[in-house]
Order: sequence, then structure tokens, then C-alpha cells
Amino acid sequence: MPLLVGYIITGGIRSEAQASSFVFKLTAALDYLLSNAVHDVEIAALEKACGVGVTVSADEIEDAVTSVIEKYSKQLVAERYAFNVGKLLGEIRSLLPWADGGYVKKEVDLRILELLGPKTIDEILPRKKVLNI
Repeated sequence: MPLLVGYIITGGIRSEAQASSFVFKLTAALDYLLSNAVHDVEIAALEKACGVGVTVSADEIEDAVTSVIEKYSKQLVAERYAFNVGKLLGEIRSLLPWADGGYVKKEVDLRILELLGPKTIDEILPRKKVLNI
């Protein structure tokens, strides 16, 4: 624990107004330490495992979102708001694991709105469930 506290105090693991990223990095650090508890801690491996010193800029997030939206644009246009946005978020998370999840979600929502326009009345109203009797 003193090792992690040291990283937090020195800013190695920090949030920069990215609370979700901070918690994610701290969780990754704890996971690494727990899975390597019987060995000496390799500082370089720990730092890599929990993103010490990694900051993700807004431009990097916007570029990643643009890339993923372009990849799925045909499917997005076809399925519109029924498309599983979790698929996009997961792919962006794999590209930028230390990015602020809240900012990523807002950027994805904005890009989808730009691509598809506002939801139609049918997309706003709840879907009727079909009963299988």
C-alpha cells in the first residue's frame, strides 16, 4: 500500500478531473499487486499495468471515436439508435484504456447524433413487448 500511496501523492496515478480513470488505474494497480503478491514487485511492470504517467488528451479521444464510428458507420446508419453502443465503447476502451470513460461516452453520443440526427418518435417511445403464449 505505501507504494500505491506514493504514486497517488506524486501524481503517478492521478485523475486530472477524470475520476473514472483514476479509479480504473487504482483498481488495475491493486489487481497487479494482488496477482504478484508472492514475487517482488517489478516497478516497470506495475507502472505499465496501471497506466502510471499516462494521460489521454481530448484530441486522442476524439480521434479514436472518429475511427471507431467510421468503422461501424454503415451498421449505425442501418440500425440507427438500436445499435449497441457498448460495442463502440468497448473498442475505444481497448484503444485507450486510460481515457476518461465519461468523456468518451459524451463524444460517442455526440458523433452518433451528428451521424444519425435526432431520434424519431418511434425510437423515443418504448418498444412494445411481444408476449409468447
